[in-house]
Amino acid sequence: MRNARTHLLRAAFIIPVILFIYLAATVGSSIGAPGLFFFKPLTYLNFVLISLAGISLFSSAITEEKEEMTLGLLRMAGISPLALLLGKGTSRLFTAVLILSVQFPFTLLAVTLGGITRNQVFATYIALLAYILLIANLGLFSSVFCSRSSRAALLTTICLALMFFGPFLLDALWNVVLAIDVLPDDSSLPSTVDTIFLWLTEISVWNRLGTISRSGFNDSPFSTQVIVDCVAAALLFLASWVSFDWFNHEEISAAPPRGLLPRFSRKPGGKRTGMPRPWKHPLAWKDYHFIAGGRRLAIAKFIAYLAICGMITGFAAIMAPNPSFEREEIAGLLISVSLFGICLETSLMASRVFHDETKLHTLSNLVMLPISIPRMAYEKIAGCLWGLFPATTLFLAGAILAPSNFGTTLAEIITQPWHWVWIAQLIMFWHLIAWGSLQIKWGALPLAIAIVLFGDFITQVVIMTVIFLINSPSRNAFANGEFIEYLLPMALTAGQLLITALLHVGIGTQLKKQAAA
Repeated sequence: MRNARTHLLRAAFIIPVILFIYLAATVGSSIGAPGLFFFKPLTYLNFVLISLAGISLFSSAITEEKEEMTLGLLRMAGISPLALLLGKGTSRLFTAVLILSVQFPFTLLAVTLGGITRNQVFATYIALLAYILLIANLGLFSSVFCSRSSRAALLTTICLALMFFGPFLLDALWNVVLAIDVLPDDSSLPSTVDTIFLWLTEISVWNRLGTISRSGFNDSPFSTQVIVDCVAAALLFLASWVSFDWFNHEEISAAPPRGLLPRFSRKPGGKRTGMPRPWKHPLAWKDYHFIAGGRRLAIAKFIAYLAICGMITGFAAIMAPNPSFEREEIAGLLISVSLFGICLETSLMASRVFHDETKLHTLSNLVMLPISIPRMAYEKIAGCLWGLFPATTLFLAGAILAPSNFGTTLAEIITQPWHWVWIAQLIMFWHLIAWGSLQIKWGALPLAIAIVLFGDFITQVVIMTVIFLINSPSRNAFANGEFIEYLLPMALTAGQLLITALLHVGIGTQLKKQAAA
């Protein structure tokens, strides 16, 4: 462990802990339970980072060997599936556990600050360690099951979504069943469903962390959640071991699949029915079809957005006592769904726009074209942005349905500086994803999410520390005046735009460097 990056990563986890300890000690006389004030946000930050590690770090353990077409060579060398799983998966698990354990001695200082007991600290870290075991082996199984890192990350994400949002979805469906009153009065199904929901609540690490952080917690650290997570982790590792040869008996092509939907081939004796002719700007055409998905995926996304809006409307109609669907409400639903889709699609496109070219070393071939590297990059980005047409159409439809409300909201966004902070952060986030895709083989999107969350955490700690360092009479005028309302958001916006500009230049520099390699 002499790699400088490893020590820097550990230091990055310690610095905000020390700052937050200092902040909690500073405000201890102003708030109740300063130790809990320090420990609770750090706990949930660790939870989010562990979840992101499952999507990016653990889910690529075996698939990276498949994509490099070296898994067959490792098996020919006599390395057993168990040795591969232990060497590729368990080593990453140990790295994550070591990074988490670095915080433990410092977080014990929360006990001395007051408001939290040593038992709560131990119970929190035991719950997080059990969750790491589960996430690591879930990602490892996805890596064994899937042929590519992107699919393994998607499978892990779906499993995590079902794990945390599945109970809420089931609860909503169950409320619909109760609302339409289809069960007989003497049915035992409601009590059974309530028992299942109670058990799902007990095994959720999110609920477990919330229970631990409450005042007066004195339960055993080894809860149902810890036992279930450890058993599930062992079963997932066993499933990875048993099914390793079954899922990996054939080598796959190193070239990634083109497009997201299957394409038609030329019929015998007929015309080509699949791919249309290229545009005047072929790079934009290529990325529109191969990254954004082309026209068929655009139609599929448009149908999916309308289906989501229809499901939300139908659920509201069933649950609301007197549902009313005004034009403004429908417009707000269309705009909300379309904005979520635009943010999600743009983030996924940013992670792929340069990734495939650099991974397959085709960037050096592209620069042989009679166009500059900046123009090549902007053409690729323009092709990806065409894929936002369905979501943009939905957004414009919502704006047209309620123009007055849309104009009022737009004016509020323009005049409120705190909205600038979120817009600037979103732009910086997209640049960070694109820059990360040039630095690492896979996982630029989860890494960017982790960096932004980590940066937000440190920024909040620093700002709160500065405010509380000011003496009390000046603090109220300082925190409640123009500083919080105007100066602070403008400074944060300027800082994020500066980082965005540096990332923009860094992307161009990295493209030139990799093109020359």
